[in-house]
Amino acid sequence: MKKTLKYSIVLAIAILLVISGCGIMGEAAPTPEIPTAAVASEPTVEPTPRPTFYLPPTYTPEASPTPYPTSTPMPGAPRKYTCDMDQTLKNLKSKVKYDQAVVLYNELMGRSYLLIWFVDPDLNPAAGENEIAANNELAMQHGLIVSQEMKAADPCVSQDFDLINPVVVDKNYNGWYSAEIKPGDLPDTVLTDNENLYGMSLLAQTGYKREKAPTRLKAAPAGSCTWPEANEALHQHFSSARENVAFYYVTDEAATTLWAQWDSQPEMLQFDVLASLMNISEEMLCLHPQPTQLIFEVTDSRGVVLLVGLWEWAGIKAQDLNQVQVVYQK
Repeated sequence: MKKTLKYSIVLAIAILLVISGCGIMGEAAPTPEIPTAAVASEPTVEPTPRPTFYLPPTYTPEASPTPYPTSTPMPGAPRKYTCDMDQTLKNLKSKVKYDQAVVLYNELMGRSYLLIWFVDPDLNPAAGENEIAANNELAMQHGLIVSQEMKAADPCVSQDFDLINPVVVDKNYNGWYSAEIKPGDLPDTVLTDNENLYGMSLLAQTGYKREKAPTRLKAAPAGSCTWPEANEALHQHFSSARENVAFYYVTDEAATTLWAQWDSQPEMLQFDVLASLMNISEEMLCLHPQPTQLIFEVTDSRGVVLLVGLWEWAGIKAQDLNQVQVVYQK
């Protein structure tokens, strides 16, 4: 099965679906019900091949006290963050050095995740088959450097997050690298040499690396919009004070996905989700390249994931909410 660029939350969802059945939203006529998605098996993650360089004595990675992967904690009381998460996000967003970047957090099944998505202008979006390995290596290095920079920028990263999840795309939004790494497995100072970055990569759990050259991007049709334009329009539907609202865009070998996250109140969940999906779909219709699907995550005010859903392009284009599928609901 082909790998797809799904970050850590989807892997956790797959575990949850095995453990217990997924619920769907309660009925609220005449609002359409959202059907539960079928459970799909996750692809096997292959380890990154070892490069030709070796570790110097300056930084020796050590295995974490608990081997990775670990058994997923079962749902319980939400954690109490030591820091103000809105202020943490503001601070981290100001420290990202890339023009197009997203920083968000959420908590699923007792684990908290800090995700950093960014467009890396150093990656060649027209890379041929003989350039894939070099692009993958560069994306991995830059993803781990950004992860280190986030840890160094704010002590709350080490205090409040279990995993950092860098997601790296090129300027055409082709995915190249996604991984999870524990803040404790990163050095206290930012190291950027090849040897040390390779050492960190051994401790990261690689979720995705590109295996095939990206498809050449076709000319944009008349009336289409770019991702920055669509992203700006999407944010206009949500208050700018909501720091944990985010959208990002990724193409892998199997799909072109718009990822969305926003916060809601449990008692307003169904109404909020359906209204927000209609707004999001409206802004997606002009997007080039055309998305294959929308994957959305809705959290409460503390970042705890309440709902994860999937809406494929046919349903988006028709703005048919009956085609929205729920893959997880708390």
